[in-house]
Amino acid sequence: MASSLLASYPQSTWDAAAVSLRDNSGLALIELDDITLQQISKTAFESTLSHLAMFANDFSQHISPLADAAHATGYHGASDASSMSRYNQFREGLVFSDGNKLKQCSGDAHADDDDDDDRFKYASLQKYLNELEDMLHCIAEHVCRGIERELGLSEGWFQANFGPTRCSSQWHVKRYLPPIVQTDADTVTEDNYSTKNLLPIHTDPSLISIIIHDRPGKQTGAQGLQYSHTGADGTRQYINVSHSGHAVAVVFVGSVLGHVTGNYYPACRHYVAPPMQQQHRMAATLFLRPSPHARLVVPPSLQLRHVKMKRNDMTFGEWNMRVSKRYMKGNGKTLACNVDGKQAEAKQCADG
Repeated sequence: MASSLLASYPQSTWDAAAVSLRDNSGLALIELDDITLQQISKTAFESTLSHLAMFANDFSQHISPLADAAHATGYHGASDASSMSRYNQFREGLVFSDGNKLKQCSGDAHADDDDDDDRFKYASLQKYLNELEDMLHCIAEHVCRGIERELGLSEGWFQANFGPTRCSSQWHVKRYLPPIVQTDADTVTEDNYSTKNLLPIHTDPSLISIIIHDRPGKQTGAQGLQYSHTGADGTRQYINVSHSGHAVAVVFVGSVLGHVTGNYYPACRHYVAPPMQQQHRMAATLFLRPSPHARLVVPPSLQLRHVKMKRNDMTFGEWNMRVSKRYMKGNGKTLACNVDGKQAEAKQCADG
């Protein structure tokens, strides 16, 4: 459904997104004006929200504390043993990696009516999630074709050299919420929730990332999502993403595309600022990632002819492992980046 609808969008939509990613500090916005596309997001968000309590109580769905966050699939709570990183201090939700799906709803062979009802609800949820996942991938693939045209590459270059991305990407549906009970000195309670960034400054370990927020239509702002914007005079500052909602796909350049293009497409640094007031905040994010066996090479484009890489044989799997090791070595400490002449925290987030 999403594939045919998005295929009807004019090529100029995707070409404009590619130019924006290049010239607007790694950010582009794509309007999803078709009501059917908006309904895909709306239904998936509603179904996920209604099932989170079920997943929270079904420990067979919980991501193991020992799991590799870059390849995990399942449920994690906010700031609990399954949350994988401090990036999820204020988030709970469902994560899907490498084309994997959720496990079947728990229950025995002699299930009663309630178990049958849970399995029916689970099947409906999986259907809605599949539709949302397909839409996110279709958007990403069209954006990549726009980038190919902008760089003068052959059509399908990214899939031919870095794909198949549908088998190696990660995506998630998560909602933001404050912990209710203070369990130790580092846990933030509802009282000071509004003083903490909901998501620290970072870049995504992806080629591009696609984000859709759970808000009707197209609305001003993105509920605290800010990105580092470089002005005409070269100064950088964090500003609000201008619009979001079911009718808007937010696109970020990830650190992988920034790496292979020598920042011709700059990786977009972003974070989520603390809320002005308590509000529902939920989003779906796709991290379009290369196959782990794909070599990270500079695309053969005249625009990139001066880009040099130290290694031409490094695979995405190796690169991603290095990023993960650097993250684990830091054990929650931040990496430094320069923002407006000041040191600010930044990380490449294994699970954004």
